[in-house]
Amino acid sequence: MKKYVLEKSKEREGWWVLTDTEYGAVIQFEERKYNETQRVTFLADCKMQAGDEMNFSRVLRKMGEWINRHHASICFEKKHVLEWSEDNEHCYLVRTVYPRLRLEILDECKGSLLRQKLQNMRRVIINNYVYKRGTDGCAILGDEYEDYFTEQ
Repeated sequence: MKKYVLEKSKEREGWWVLTDTEYGAVIQFEERKYNETQRVTFLADCKMQAGDEMNFSRVLRKMGEWINRHHASICFEKKHVLEWSEDNEHCYLVRTVYPRLRLEILDECKGSLLRQKLQNMRRVIINNYVYKRGTDGCAILGDEYEDYFTEQ
């Protein structure tokens, strides 16, 4: 069983529920407003005892660190965030506003090199290209620009 479980709230639309399965701590928060709206409760079978404030604080801090690392795009209003998969195998650069993007960073590199390469990538973006998904989930060219590539 996973130590942390993040799921959409079944009771409140636009809210999320983060549960620590080991200690029984539960944080509910509104999407993209983690710091402003979090509500902390504990499950009935919580392992922590009353008067153990230091342990409460430690558990909640660790939950905050985990969600910040793995699900920052759900928690914060930032346009761009860096996220790691829950197994820490994949690193993503995420754009959370339209047009939303999720780019996987495959190689270890310095931030300055990544920045330079992302700037170089903008040359590949074609202004008149319509980026959309087809019925099979693949990106396709919009109808009005179909001849753009075939004739050149």
